[in-house]
Amino acid sequence: MIKINLQGKKFGKWLVLEDDGTRSKNQKIKWKCLCECGNISHVATYDLRKKKSTQCGSCSSIEIATKHGYSNTKEYRTYQNMIIRCTNPKYQGYKHYGGRGIQMKFTSFEEFLNEVGDAPSKDHSIDRINTNGHYELGNIKWSTWSEQRRNRRNVI
Repeated sequence: MIKINLQGKKFGKWLVLEDDGTRSKNQKIKWKCLCECGNISHVATYDLRKKKSTQCGSCSSIEIATKHGYSNTKEYRTYQNMIIRCTNPKYQGYKHYGGRGIQMKFTSFEEFLNEVGDAPSKDHSIDRINTNGHYELGNIKWSTWSEQRRNRRNVI
C-alpha cells in the first residue's frame, strides 16, 4: 500500500501538519491538522480526502474572526508560525525547531493567548525562556529583539 503524503495540504479549513503516528479503527493514517480557527485535531486520511471532515467543529457555526477576535493579528500569526516551525520540515528554519525536537504543546490559540496575552508592542516577538524547551505553558514570553539575542543557544 502506497502512503500518500498529505503534509502541507489544505482540506476545507484544515491544514495538514504531520502524520501523527496513529491509525484510525480501519487502519487509515491519522494526521495532525490545524483548523483556520487555531484548533488542532487528528483526522484520518479517508475523512480528509472524502471531505467527511473539513473543519474542527467549534468554528462551524461562527466566523473565524468572531471566534477569538484575533484573526490577522500579530498574536495569531505568531501562534500559527510556532506550529509551522515545529511541524513542517519544508519550513526553512525547521532544523532549529521541530528538527531539534522542539514541540508545540499549546492545544489552541486561546490557551496560548491566555498564557502570554497581547504583544506589548509591534517590536516584541515570542521567545522561549529555555531555548531547548518546548513552546508550552511557563516557557514562553514576549521579548524584544535585544532580549532574544541574549537568550540564544550559543550565548553562555
